Amino acid sequence: MGNCKECGEFQNRLKPGFYCDRCFPGGHAGSYNVKTTSSAVRTRSNSIPCGVGANGASPPRDGSRGAGNGVVGLVNSMNTNKPDNSPTIRDDTPITSLSVGELKSIIAESINERVAMLETRVEVLEKENVDLRAALENQLIFSESVDREMRSNSLICTGLNEGEFDDTTSDVDKCLKIFHRLGVKMSVDHFRIKRLGVLAATTGNTIPRARPLLISLNHSAPHRGEVLSAAKKLKDETEPYNKIYLKADMHPSLSKELHRLRKVAFDERRKPENTGITIRFDPKGRVVYRDNVIIDRFQPIF
Repeated sequence: MGNCKECGEFQNRLKPGFYCDRCFPGGHAGSYNVKTTSSAVRTRSNSIPCGVGANGASPPRDGSRGAGNGVVGLVNSMNTNKPDNSPTIRDDTPITSLSVGELKSIIAESINERVAMLETRVEVLEKENVDLRAALENQLIFSESVDREMRSNSLICTGLNEGEFDDTTSDVDKCLKIFHRLGVKMSVDHFRIKRLGVLAATTGNTIPRARPLLISLNHSAPHRGEVLSAAKKLKDETEPYNKIYLKADMHPSLSKELHRLRKVAFDERRKPENTGITIRFDPKGRVVYRDNVIIDRFQPIF
């Protein structure tokens, strides 16, 4: 409750510092300054843009023209940015004197201007997106080369029990026995080992799954390629060696993507429509071929 800012009349529902309905109608009626205009025809020169929109802003109370958020602001904007061959709408032209066609033309021109501006902005953003993606791809290639160099002398061994294995419990001795089976000359001084991950808790008689073993070869050890080539023999060995797998160490995201490509090639071979068609996966080129036509390739993860 409070007194009208103009006439001083007290009203229960009036907030202090506001006008009463007689002095300044609220809402969209406030788009006209009734204190300065008694004519039934309101013009833009004595109108106050409503300004009440999605943000809940109130119309100006001082008789000013405000920010021009309504038709007034639209007309003013069109006069400022109008084409050379379009007529100027006088600022003192009564709003009611504009025809529907003129209003439609004003609104259409404003929309076209804004659409053209947005299209230009979209083109700029698309170009920036292309440049940014190219930079990310270059950074990915560089990071991958650095990571590959750091892992170039490392192996991952899976399926190697953490308990007893061929009458030994030491992971170092287990690795020496595996290398001996492969025919690779290796000593304790040639490598270091480390279990990856956290050992799972034992539940009842269930044996927890063995954690992967990281084997890091030093520069005096046999080349990793020699070990990997010989590792193919393990699948033909007797237990427990036939359950051991040796593979090159690589970044998890790279390993995941290569696994996806292998699965794509496997699924394509099983499709009936591909009977008699050659499906192959090239791990070096990181692509999947269907009769020498690339159907999938390595997709970098950003």
